Amino acid sequence: MNHSASSSLARLLLSRAAKRSGSWEGCGAGSWTPGFPQRRLVAGTGSEAAPAPAEAEAEAEAAGTQTAGSPTGLGPLPERKPARPHVVVALSGGVDSAVAALLLRDSGACAEVACVHASVWSGDDEERGGGGLSASPSSPSSSALPSPSCSAAADAESAAAVARCLGLELLPTQDSVARYWLDVFEPFVAGYRRGLTPNPDLACNVSVKFGSLLEAAEAAGADVLATGHYARLRWGASRFGGGGGAGAGRRFPSAAARALGWEVGGGGDAFPSSSAATSSPDRVPQLLRAADRARDQTYFLASVGGAALARCAFPIGSLTKEQVRDVARGAAAAAGASAAGSSRRSSSPPLAPLLAASERRSSAGICFVGRRRSFGGFMAQYAEPLPGHFVDVDEAWGEIARSSVGLGGSGGGAGGGGGCDASPSSSSSSSSSCAPSPSSPEPIAACADLLALTHGQRARVGGRERALYVAAKDSMRRRVLVAEGAHHRALYCRDALLAPGEERWVAGEPPRELAQGAGGGRMRLEYKARYRQPPRPLTVERLPSAAADAAAAGAPPASPPPFEPSRLFSLLPPSRPPPPPTPTAAALAPLVARFDLPARAVTPGQALVLYRGDVCLGSAGAVLSPGRSLLELGEAGVEEAAVAAAEGEAAAGWAG
Repeated sequence: MNHSASSSLARLLLSRAAKRSGSWEGCGAGSWTPGFPQRRLVAGTGSEAAPAPAEAEAEAEAAGTQTAGSPTGLGPLPERKPARPHVVVALSGGVDSAVAALLLRDSGACAEVACVHASVWSGDDEERGGGGLSASPSSPSSSALPSPSCSAAADAESAAAVARCLGLELLPTQDSVARYWLDVFEPFVAGYRRGLTPNPDLACNVSVKFGSLLEAAEAAGADVLATGHYARLRWGASRFGGGGGAGAGRRFPSAAARALGWEVGGGGDAFPSSSAATSSPDRVPQLLRAADRARDQTYFLASVGGAALARCAFPIGSLTKEQVRDVARGAAAAAGASAAGSSRRSSSPPLAPLLAASERRSSAGICFVGRRRSFGGFMAQYAEPLPGHFVDVDEAWGEIARSSVGLGGSGGGAGGGGGCDASPSSSSSSSSSCAPSPSSPEPIAACADLLALTHGQRARVGGRERALYVAAKDSMRRRVLVAEGAHHRALYCRDALLAPGEERWVAGEPPRELAQGAGGGRMRLEYKARYRQPPRPLTVERLPSAAADAAAAGAPPASPPPFEPSRLFSLLPPSRPPPPPTPTAAALAPLVARFDLPARAVTPGQALVLYRGDVCLGSAGAVLSPGRSLLELGEAGVEEAAVAAAEGEAAAGWAG
C-alpha cells in the first residue's frame, strides 16, 4: 500500500469535504490530491449516493450497457463490485489502538488508513472549574485545585508518535471537551450528588467515541471508524461481496471484513428483536464478547446502538492482550533490525513509539481522575462532601425492623424520604437535625464524605478485628451501613429494579420476549452488573403495564410481580429533572432482574448489561434499587466457600 503523503487519506478526506461545502477551515488550495476519484456519500450512512440519471447513463455507456430509462431500454446497470473501505482509526495513545492501526495498514484490504485522536478532558478547563460549562457554583477557585494528573496530554503525545512511526496521517485532534462535559460529566456529577455510583464510560462511548468522533470521521468521507476495543462484530453473510437487498448498506470485500475484525454469519436467535427490519444481520451487527474474556469491553459498549456499530470495527477483538503486545513488540523489533541492517542509520528504531505504547500500562479507572489522585478529592471540586458516620448494619436493621417504615419515612429506599435535611448546602449548619435518635445505633466512626463511597467496597475504619464493608448508604440520614466481612448477608440481594426509560438495545428495541405484553414479559439471560464480573444467569421480567392490561382484558389490572426495594439505603432527591427517555424505552414498563444466585453489592446507578451466550444484547438500564438483602429477608448468610465455588464456576464458563 502506498503510504506517501501525496496519497494520504487525510488530504483525500479534506478534499471531499471542501468539494461538498466549497471550503474547509485550515485547508489550503494545494492540499487536494488531483485525479483521485471522488465518491458522493449519503450523509450519516457511509453509503454511496445513487448516481444522477445523466451520470448513470454515461457510466452505462462506458460499460457497454444502458439504463432502463435509456432509448434502447436494455435494463439497469450491473451491480458495482464491492470497494475497499477508507478507514479512520481512533488512536487513544495506548497499544490496543496502535496495533489496530498497524494491522489495518499492513492488511492491504483498505483503500486508505488514517488516524484521529479525540480530546475529552482539558486541564485548563479543570483549573477554571469547568471552563464555564455549567461549572458547579460550589467549585473552589482555581488556585485551590490540585494540578491535573490525568493522562490526557501524554495520551495525545503518544497517539501522535504512533501515527508518525506507522507512516499514517493524523487528522486534526477532535475536540470533544464540551460534548463530554455536557453529555457525560454533568449527568455523572448529578447522580453522584444524590449518592449514586454512575459509570461515565458507557455514556462517553455513546456520546463521544461512537457519537461525535464517528460523525467527524464520516463527515470527512470515511467508511469505517476503527478502535482498539476488545469486542467483536458479526454480520450476515450477504453483507459482503455482491448481491443483497436494498438498504443493506455499502458492501466491502471479504478480505476487508477480515481485516476490520468483522465476522460473517449468524442471525436468527442471535437477533431476538420483535422487528425483522431492525434485527436483520445485514443492517445491524451483533455485538459479541471478545476472545480475551478478561479484557472484554462489551459492558462499556452495551449502550451503543447497532446503527452506530454498523459503521465501526474492532480489529483486535479476536486477540488477547498479550498477543496484542507481542504484535507491537514484534513489529518494532523487525523494523529496528531492518534499520540496523541498512546503510541509513537512525538514533532510534522507526517503530520505537509503538514499542513504547506496548509497554504502557493499560488504562484503568475514570479518565478525568487518573491514577495519581483520589477519586473523592477530585469530586469534591464539583460536589460538596456529605459528612456523616459509619453504623453497624445489623444494629441499623434491628432499628428498621422495629419500625413500621423504612429509612426516611414511607418514601424510603431509592426514592429517599423525609426525616432530616441532608442537602449538601446544609452540611455545616444542620448536623444536629441528622444526629442519631436515642434509639439509633451508636456510630462506629465519623465518615468524611458519604458520596465518595460505594456499595461493596472496604470501609477504612480502624480498630476493628475484621474488615468492614459498605453494605448500604443511607444518604438521607448521613449514615454508611457497614458489615463485618466481605460476604456478610447484608451485601447480597436476589433481585433489583432497573430505572425505567434507560434501556439501550443494540438491535434498537428489546427482544420479543420483553416487548410489552409478549411472551409473558420474561426472559432467561446472563448479566453483568459491573465490568470485571463474569456473566451470571438471571431472569428478566417486564413489569406489566396496568393501562395496557386493563385495556386488553377490559378489567382492572392485575397486581404486578412482587418487588420490595431494600430499606437499608436512601438517596438524596435529584437537583434537576432526569433526561427524557428514548421513545422506545418511554413506552415500556420497568424491568426487574431476578438473579439465580444472590448477587453481591448491586449498586444503584450501575448499568446492568444483558447477554445471550456470546451476544451482548444491550443495557437494561441503571439499577434504580436493589431488592431486599438476605439480612432483610431473614435468610442464612452466604458461605464464603459456596460463593467462591459459584464464582469460580461462572468464571470458568466465562473463560470458555
